[in-house]
Amino acid sequence: MTRLLLRGVTQHRFPATCPAYEEAAQCLNDVWRDLGLLPAYPKTWRKSDVQNAVRGLYTPGCIVPNPQLRELVNRLCAVFQADPEHVTNLIFNIDVHFEFTDVLVEQVALAVLFAAGHGVGIFIRLREMALLPSLEDLREIFPALTPIMLERLTYDRFKPGALPSYDFERLRYIFHHMAIPWRFCEICARVIAPARDIIRPVKRYNPSESACMDKLVQALFQRDISVRKLSVSEIIERLYEFDITRSRVYFLRKTKFVRHSIPDTRENRFLIQRVTKRLLLPCEPYLSAILAPRGE
Repeated sequence: MTRLLLRGVTQHRFPATCPAYEEAAQCLNDVWRDLGLLPAYPKTWRKSDVQNAVRGLYTPGCIVPNPQLRELVNRLCAVFQADPEHVTNLIFNIDVHFEFTDVLVEQVALAVLFAAGHGVGIFIRLREMALLPSLEDLREIFPALTPIMLERLTYDRFKPGALPSYDFERLRYIFHHMAIPWRFCEICARVIAPARDIIRPVKRYNPSESACMDKLVQALFQRDISVRKLSVSEIIERLYEFDITRSRVYFLRKTKFVRHSIPDTRENRFLIQRVTKRLLLPCEPYLSAILAPRGE
């Protein structure tokens, strides 16, 4: 991001004032030190960096913002006497939006707080670099964290691979939002949402269990039951371990849904709870709609 802004200044892409090359390099080093960026981005800026920026490729709108990068832009704009709001709109890709759901944020927070203690290499390295936020830092980074969620984060419930690969992209941006260097974000996200091909599908041989799964897939497309709209691709991706195929989902979506047609057994309840958890949905509406009342 700093190189891109530097190219914009030296190539006169926006109104700014560039000091002498050596002075500009020293100003960059001062900002680097003041913002504590050296552990994450070990860099000593030199006169040649400023000179080379004149010939560098200027590609605005390619940086995904986070609070740390926004603060860095503000400090650099003060150095080069540029308008921070104008430069921010030029440099950052402000059209990138990802939904930070409670489930995703909680899993990231658990990894940040406890994964190093489980011997996960990337988090050990980030801890040694002093780049992992504390519980108090997480409270500031994610104001939406409720007291109940914060209380839950005091217990070590971290489990690698807790989410399907479908969540990988959003997890990567959550780590980026916490100012984790981008080169580490993909590795961290893969700890929580491993690649699909390392997940072994769970074959369903029990006819009763298969019927319950089919009925649950049907219920996902019922507007009066499902709390949010799910695409076929999302269902397949999240339920990969249950061996759900695209053709099966399309077939079930067109089949008439009959309420209370599955026996209320412990196995069926467990299956519905497990699947809805994978889909980030509450289980109660589906339990009520699918399972027959006991005694009938």
